[in-house]
Amino acid sequence: MKGFFPIVALAGLGLAADMNVWDLDDSCQTSERKGAFEKAYSDAEVLAVKAQEDLEKLKGARPDFVSNMRTDWDRIARAATNMFGFVPNKDGHDPNEEHYSNVRYVYDRMVKTLHNDEMIPANGYGGLKPLLVCDESKFV
Repeated sequence: MKGFFPIVALAGLGLAADMNVWDLDDSCQTSERKGAFEKAYSDAEVLAVKAQEDLEKLKGARPDFVSNMRTDWDRIARAATNMFGFVPNKDGHDPNEEHYSNVRYVYDRMVKTLHNDEMIPANGYGGLKPLLVCDESKFV
């Protein structure tokens, strides 16, 4: 029974993404295309949630002692510097600092849409869901 628990726990990671915030055009209604969208959506969801968690760690001070927590903080700080152009404060980054705040805002919105299935804005732009189109037939 002990060996069964990890399998059950990991099984939830493979669930199909809930893409209810999107409309799929008729050109996308093949199982191959739907599967590709669901995989990409799931991957984006995992990455957005992980990035948001990592950005949250920068609000805390860099650990003084050598540990996995310090290594993680350093990795996240390097990534933030290289990707977003700000150097995190080793004493804990101010959540109201403009660049950090802007990056967190973007990831918060991504997580709300991808992970929490909230459309932003709530009624879409113009009251419509975003439409995924797989060929040009819609435009010709």
